[in-house]
Amino acid sequence: MKHVKYPESIFCHQCQDHVEMVDCKVLEKKVKGRLHIEFDYVCVSCGTRAAATRDWEYLQYSEREFCQKNGLADFGAEVKGKGVVYERTTSSKS
Repeated sequence: MKHVKYPESIFCHQCQDHVEMVDCKVLEKKVKGRLHIEFDYVCVSCGTRAAATRDWEYLQYSEREFCQKNGLADFGAEVKGKGVVYERTTSSKS
C-alpha cells in the first residue's frame, strides 16, 4: 500500500500549499447530526497552524489512513452485501 504524504482535501488557507496533519479528534455529535472529525495541521511551506473539520462519512483516503494510524477508527470492515463499512471505535486515550 502506498503511503499518502499529504491530505487530499485540506490545503493551507494562507498559501494554498500542502499541509501535514498533526492530530485528529472526534467532535461531539449533535442531536441527529453527523459525526465530524477535526484535523490539526501545519503548512509545509509557510508553517501556518490551523484546523479543519470533515464529515466522518466523506473522509478522503489520506484522512482515513491518518485517523486509523492514530487509533481513532477501524476502517474497512467488510459487511456481507453492504460493501465496506466505516465504523468509529472508541479509543482508550485519556
